Amino acid sequence: MNKTLAASAAAAAFALVGALLSPAATAAPVAHAAALTAVPTTVTAKVDVDGDGRKDRVKVAKTGSSKYKVTVKTAKGRTASKTITSTAAANWGMHPFWGSARLDKRKGSELLLATGGGDGLSSVVLTWRNNKLVRQAAPRHRSYSAAYKYRWYTAGMTWANAGYRFYTKNGKRYVQNYWIEQVTGSTKWRADIVTSKWTKKGWTRVSSKKVRLTATQAKKYPGGFTGVKIVSP
Repeated sequence: MNKTLAASAAAAAFALVGALLSPAATAAPVAHAAALTAVPTTVTAKVDVDGDGRKDRVKVAKTGSSKYKVTVKTAKGRTASKTITSTAAANWGMHPFWGSARLDKRKGSELLLATGGGDGLSSVVLTWRNNKLVRQAAPRHRSYSAAYKYRWYTAGMTWANAGYRFYTKNGKRYVQNYWIEQVTGSTKWRADIVTSKWTKKGWTRVSSKKVRLTATQAKKYPGGFTGVKIVSP
């Protein structure tokens, strides 16, 4: 992928909301950005998807007006593909494939692909299971709907943030799926946080809470994906 092009698209998104995001912690674009330059139709990368410690070949190619075929050819020679629907090019001026990261406790990296955007960005996460490329269900938020089973939503605005905070505790893998918004006329923030743990069944909700945060506490929830290293294609 043209990294300059990718960087400019992401930078435009960040600039629109004035978000100060750490590249090592949060690499997901979190706001709407207009298309500034031509968007590539195909993006390739080398990522260890199957978890054997060797880089696999990843190719994400446009096959229709809003269709993209994601193909992985592993170092072992196995090939699997998945077709997704994405309007990221029209919504944000970016190719859907924006990164990879190790999200859960299993070996191998997940592929992160934008499916659409407005005030925030919706993504689908693809992972390698039994020699197939499949969608990973998103952690269930309090307002979970079956229609959004595979929708990972992030946002970073001056008044509200949404995202996923990953961490490991006592050998267990957790993620906090959150939505925070500033209380009108106050420095306080209102937060809705749902914590899930990685199990054999996927992300399983273990607790939820609604709390008030100080401005300092709110910085812990900047929007996007944090607690993981995002690798750009």
